Amino acid sequence: MDGTVDIGKGELDEAGLVVVQPVGDDSSDGGHCDSLPEVDGAGRGKEYGMPLPYDRGVADLFPGRPWSDIIATYESRLENGALFVSPMLDVARSVVAEQADSQLVGHTSMNDLLVTSLPLGEGPIDHVRVSSRGSGTVRISHMSFRGRDDDITRPTSEALPLFWRFMIEKYGVHPARDRRGRSGA
Repeated sequence: MDGTVDIGKGELDEAGLVVVQPVGDDSSDGGHCDSLPEVDGAGRGKEYGMPLPYDRGVADLFPGRPWSDIIATYESRLENGALFVSPMLDVARSVVAEQADSQLVGHTSMNDLLVTSLPLGEGPIDHVRVSSRGSGTVRISHMSFRGRDDDITRPTSEALPLFWRFMIEKYGVHPARDRRGRSGA
């Protein structure tokens, strides 16, 4: 695979960020903000030139990256002594190994791995956050815009089963080993 993904209705801006335009009027934001900042066509606040936070309800960004880039980023950080990135690296490798890279899109924040399903719909976009701070635990959170957030912390040895549990429950995305088992292969 060449690292490209089908992002459905989303479009890429000049920086390669996935831009998803909002649905409905300003009143559909659930009251998260009383006044909306002025934004440019890429959903960036004109005052700061930076992406707006996800909860603004104006234009939501999910800056998807090729899984090969995500893996390379975490491998580099691990080689430089950032041992806490190991669970995120395991998850990224698992997405590719389990042939889910055409169904899931990922992004790295400062220390976390953010994942959502493809194709991207119209915003706001919910996502799963995988994080670890080196305490021997991994925290996986589903950040929902349609219901309650879920947040589970487990030992790092449980990162992959917990991640796939979230992918199955939240997005209906199964690892290849499950898909093979259901097809009778």
